[in-house]
Amino acid sequence: MKAFWQWIKSLFSAKQTEQGVSPHEPVTVIPVDAAAGFGAPWVLVDMDLLGKSESDRELAKRLVPEWKLEGYDSSYDSLIGKARAWCMLRINYVLRKFNLKGAKNAGAKRASEIGKKCAFWFGCILDIAHLDKYGDIEGRHVAIFLYWIDEAKRICATLDGNKGSRFAVNVTDLSGRPNTDTIVAGPRWPDKYPDGQFVSMEEVLKKYPFLKASGKAGGSTT
Repeated sequence: MKAFWQWIKSLFSAKQTEQGVSPHEPVTVIPVDAAAGFGAPWVLVDMDLLGKSESDRELAKRLVPEWKLEGYDSSYDSLIGKARAWCMLRINYVLRKFNLKGAKNAGAKRASEIGKKCAFWFGCILDIAHLDKYGDIEGRHVAIFLYWIDEAKRICATLDGNKGSRFAVNVTDLSGRPNTDTIVAGPRWPDKYPDGQFVSMEEVLKKYPFLKASGKAGGSTT
């Protein structure tokens, strides 16, 4: 009987960890105008999939082929699982769409390799450290900054891959207090690309209402 339940469990485990995306599967391509996105067009890549989980087949079809470009072997045929944290993978993917250089691989700790340090411009890349209840670093993440929700409290909206295992717009607390996040190497901006611009929450949501952040600050990136 025990063996039977172990077999049932293995079926569900396989379903959660294997997407088996083939490089031959057709991928939907939705072009983004290079002049869009307040000078940061990479923000608007794949907006048709906003809110999707990492288990979504279409999201996997677009992102999984990037593993090979980052030097990973054929076992990386999925986005699911702790070993396949894909926050940096997606950053490199969207920058590559505009022939811009990202990090050298898909590790979140490599975010500081991207371009140059900049202000909190719309679309800048955030090199983030998650802090535990003691204020010590317990993990790393990378996201795209959108706008301040409350700049005085360091609460902002970010576009994240792999936060809560989803591709979504989230509320992010950058205050550096225990159980929040902090910036490691400053916001980053692609090299040899025109400077960005600060855009208020009101301006962003007026033009792109789908970029409204939801939920509370926090969320796992594993």
